[in-house]
Amino acid sequence: MINLKSFIVLLTFGVLFSGLPLPGQEEKSKDSGTKKEENPKKDEEKKSEPKLSEGVLARVNGYDIRFDDYTRFLLALYGKTKLKDLIDRILVEQEAQKLEVVVPHDEISKAVDAQISQVVSVLFKGDRSKFEKTYLKTQGMTLEEYRDFIAQKKAYDLLYERCIKKNRAKGEAPKKALMKLFTQKYGEDGVQYELRHILVSTRKKTGQAKAPLTEAQALARAEQIAKEAREGADFVGLVRKYSDDSLSRRRDGKVRRYRKTLYGKKFHAYLEKLSNEDAISSPVRSSRGFHVIQLIDKKVTSYEDKKKELTDLYLNNPPTEAERQAFISRLRKEGKIIQAQ
Repeated sequence: MINLKSFIVLLTFGVLFSGLPLPGQEEKSKDSGTKKEENPKKDEEKKSEPKLSEGVLARVNGYDIRFDDYTRFLLALYGKTKLKDLIDRILVEQEAQKLEVVVPHDEISKAVDAQISQVVSVLFKGDRSKFEKTYLKTQGMTLEEYRDFIAQKKAYDLLYERCIKKNRAKGEAPKKALMKLFTQKYGEDGVQYELRHILVSTRKKTGQAKAPLTEAQALARAEQIAKEAREGADFVGLVRKYSDDSLSRRRDGKVRRYRKTLYGKKFHAYLEKLSNEDAISSPVRSSRGFHVIQLIDKKVTSYEDKKKELTDLYLNNPPTEAERQAFISRLRKEGKIIQAQ
């Protein structure tokens, strides 16, 4: 459970690092365990320094700054803006205890190493010495203190994620979530199309001096292209010669990540009728002009056949932002929270 001391450390470091972007996880840095240089003189000085009593953070000309003093200072400076964060953390920890969810220390340590490696890589171009000697020194922090700051956040995030996943496993996976994964992986209604198309545009191109083709002219050209394709002309050659879609033309007419709404209802309706035996369409009108479609492949996948795979995927996927919000909202609603006025 987070105590007051931990919270003050977290709050202080959170304020200190509020302007530092902390990117995602990467590989563990090999030199994470930097050895401190021995300095006998400094060691002797430290030994001679008087020890502070329990609960004292610092001593200034004989005046002891205690945790209570520091707490009052932070409350005066920031109000209760961080209290909500502390409440949420305690709620998540309590839920984790109920669910018997734990995050191993070595996993937290690996996540911290990865975070530091990413910061060094992105902000200091891989120069760990510059990060430690310049940045940490400027912030008045040791590497151990910085690691403690990262560890607090990583431990909480990992615990949060594990709780949500544990709750997922307690009930049946929602059909809506599974269908979303099914569509992402296997296409709408489990149908995936691989296709090429040729566009004969009826729009005026940017910077084009001459007028675009009329409706009749564009249709006549598209009909001629469809005729040549059905008679055995190389479709890729026709794409390069005729297509006004510069993006797909670079890919020999291939349409990436096709979806129903890409070129409109008429286009999709015609595509559904094509087969391996009848793979070339007649001209199809869209808001952009006339299309001639070539079906390369059509894969149909059954939802029921993939339900177990999708369920496993759902249970192990990182929580969505909507799930995170719903989870913490439920804990706040169910929790008995009383705050001082």
